[in-house]
Amino acid sequence: MDEEGRYLQFFSLHEDRLVLPFEQLQGRCVSEVMPADQAALVLSALREAAYGGMSMGRQFSIGERRFELSVARKPSLNDGPARLVVLSRDITERMRAELQVRQSLQRYRSFIEASNTGAWEFDIERNRLDCSPEYFYMLGMDPRNLSLRAPAGSLDVWTELMHPDDRDMAKECFQSYVRERPESLYEIKFRL
Repeated sequence: MDEEGRYLQFFSLHEDRLVLPFEQLQGRCVSEVMPADQAALVLSALREAAYGGMSMGRQFSIGERRFELSVARKPSLNDGPARLVVLSRDITERMRAELQVRQSLQRYRSFIEASNTGAWEFDIERNRLDCSPEYFYMLGMDPRNLSLRAPAGSLDVWTELMHPDDRDMAKECFQSYVRERPESLYEIKFRL
């Protein structure tokens, strides 16, 4: 494409996802073939890339499909007009999957809240502990007003809430579980 949004060349495995067949697009501008609001978004990305070298992440729709643009300026020969490489990815399925994950997570949170179940999850890769507010409410604490010595998200939050005589045993048991990564659930009894 050029800076005015004129289609110069094209390659795709999914030509059926174009606004029109390429033969009808070649030499025409996006403002001639796309709805005005979508064309304006594409032209904005082209301008950004023409002057800044690249543009990434802008999204637009064509019918039911959702696309994400990545635009990069090609080096011009002999100080000629800017030419832009435009990659348009169909992200429709990704957006649907993300929506399903968000809805599933919201249902999970609703179940935890409605059942008044304290839940926690330890992210091994990030060494981070996340606790539901209900976890603290079960212990008679307000998670918004906790005054713990350990930083939020730290495994030490969990151990700080334990009875001092059970801390070492519980920590060792948990660390052993994390090292071995068994398929079973983690279960332990300790005093708070």
